[in-house]
Amino acid sequence: MKKNIKFELDGKKFSVDVERDGDVLKIERDGESILVNLLESSKPKQRPQAAPVAAAPVQAPTAAPAAPAAATPIAGAGDIIAPMTGIIKQIKVSKGDVVKESQLVVVMEAMKMDIEILARQAGTVADIYFVPGNNVKENDPIIKLS
Repeated sequence: MKKNIKFELDGKKFSVDVERDGDVLKIERDGESILVNLLESSKPKQRPQAAPVAAAPVQAPTAAPAAPAAATPIAGAGDIIAPMTGIIKQIKVSKGDVVKESQLVVVMEAMKMDIEILARQAGTVADIYFVPGNNVKENDPIIKLS
């Protein structure tokens, strides 16, 4: 049975269709789908507590990724952070650019979906910590705004 789930992540609303077949979840969004294998099976009549999942392997980018960034700094108040673990696809701004609130600044790939990251506030780009092809973890600062 297919179930539609709506959620909000970092201020952006998403809607996905989820279908379960045993220990496999099929998650569909905008015509694309991924299969996720559950690591532990939950009993059908019990409400599961955040069941651990393992995502299907992500295909490596065709171009060689840039050298990894130096040690990741701790996020500050105005920093633009990664909402989840993924790969940076595009940085839409440069150091010194003036950014408006809600402006698209980064596109990253996570769970085979493009995630657009918007500035939470206006400011000037003081530093960029990652380049396209770099892996980021959830809450890693990507861009420093001053």
